[in-house]
Amino acid sequence: MLKVEVLQPLLIPGDIPMNTQRVLEDIRSHRSSAKTPRLFLTGCETLIGMPRSMMRHFDSALIEQQKGLKKIQHSLGAGCAVIGGIQLNMNVEPLKLQNQIFFVTKNSVLHLLPDQYHTFETVRSFVLEDDVYQLDATIRYLGDYYYLRIEFAKPVSQVIHVCLHTKVKNFSPFSLAKLVPIFRAHCNGEGVYLANRIGMFNGQLQGGYSGYCGRNDEELALCTMPRMELPAQMIYDFPVRNVAFLHEALVGALRFFFRQNNMQKAILGLSGGLDSALVLEIAVAALGAQNVRAVIMPSPYTDGRSVSSAQELAQNLGVATDIIPITPLVEAYLGTLAPFFADRPVDTTEENLQARIRAVLLMALSNKLGYVLLNTSNKSEIAVGYSTMYGDACGAISVIGSLYKTEVYEMSRWLNREKEVIPAFIIERPPSAELRPEQTDQDSLPSYEVLDAILQELIDRGRAPQQLKLHGITADVVQKVADLLARAAYKRFQMPPCLRIAPDSFFDK
Repeated sequence: MLKVEVLQPLLIPGDIPMNTQRVLEDIRSHRSSAKTPRLFLTGCETLIGMPRSMMRHFDSALIEQQKGLKKIQHSLGAGCAVIGGIQLNMNVEPLKLQNQIFFVTKNSVLHLLPDQYHTFETVRSFVLEDDVYQLDATIRYLGDYYYLRIEFAKPVSQVIHVCLHTKVKNFSPFSLAKLVPIFRAHCNGEGVYLANRIGMFNGQLQGGYSGYCGRNDEELALCTMPRMELPAQMIYDFPVRNVAFLHEALVGALRFFFRQNNMQKAILGLSGGLDSALVLEIAVAALGAQNVRAVIMPSPYTDGRSVSSAQELAQNLGVATDIIPITPLVEAYLGTLAPFFADRPVDTTEENLQARIRAVLLMALSNKLGYVLLNTSNKSEIAVGYSTMYGDACGAISVIGSLYKTEVYEMSRWLNREKEVIPAFIIERPPSAELRPEQTDQDSLPSYEVLDAILQELIDRGRAPQQLKLHGITADVVQKVADLLARAAYKRFQMPPCLRIAPDSFFDK
């Protein structure tokens, strides 16, 4: 009887030799205790560790892949493997990379996918005969995943069902919850193995949930990404979306992003507002207080309580802070621009200038001191374009871009459930960018409860504005939000990559 092992190598984007090495390490660790032959499964694009569409230098990648497959062959012994990789379609111009799935034994490498997609219909079958294995492999391409039925005649008589998902991009069990019933339908009561690509690219955690899916919920066994440190019980509780899961997922995702990119230290602007406060707490939980630096940059309109609350928060978390007043810089810029602005009235130009000055300072510190700048925008702001390009929209990674503002409030109150981590003033104050006297976010937007209720319908459920009938919310307000959402598309395209813990494709670029 073949024993199936779903491998969980931690992948590096574009590094085929390192990814091969990590596959080999997983194979060897399982082989050391093996008394029966093993079938090793990996997800799509395992060898390249990233979406194939992002790969360049086709020739070198294909050569490295071939070398990697040879090494895997030599390590299998009496076992076999299903390995996700790439191939080059020679039948189109310009040349394109495509998915390939290899069935590998010590004697042979079988290519399960065709060399051009337009000839790939629903089902393809293959027969392999070598000294050790005889099998009939049938594969179906079903849009978001490949389904394989492998019927072995030798070394044993056995049928194995496998699903390799191509588009599980986010570190979230929510999308998997929709897929499990589909996977179960294929297995005819025998059970199906799930293998998702593991790794991260551009802030998108790839899969992370693989394992065995049987006929009953009790037989569902899922394993998550190694070294992610997500509490095990949360894996089995999907699709529950609760604040504890979201917080742990964000902490694990940020830690993983830094490890994958060989980075250690983070910096952010600490405004005395709620978003930057939550990002600071997540960064400290993920990286340690000694690896996080917070910069407070008061402007002429900054409330003194914003500065003192930001300092109190940093002290609670053990983070060192720097204070850099931007008033002299604002005055210098406005003085330089005065001849060009002439007698024009003050408007958002002066407000955006303050945000961009802060971004310049943060990026300078990031470059000089070797810190990675964290973006602090939430999903509500990103959705409607309530941000300044090259200002508060800058950063290497968007930490809370998957959280609506109301979820930011919920998570912050949850963090304070036992003791006050985030000062009460930060949570209870009216949200404000403090870019002009007495400014609040609600000068430009509906209340966040109203805004998020509309955005969840438009974004998460894909409903049209004219379909919405929300209690206490007028059609005019719904249409205003829909218009803001549409007009902000170009801004969203220029936002940093987002830690993907939500099941939607809102941040796909």
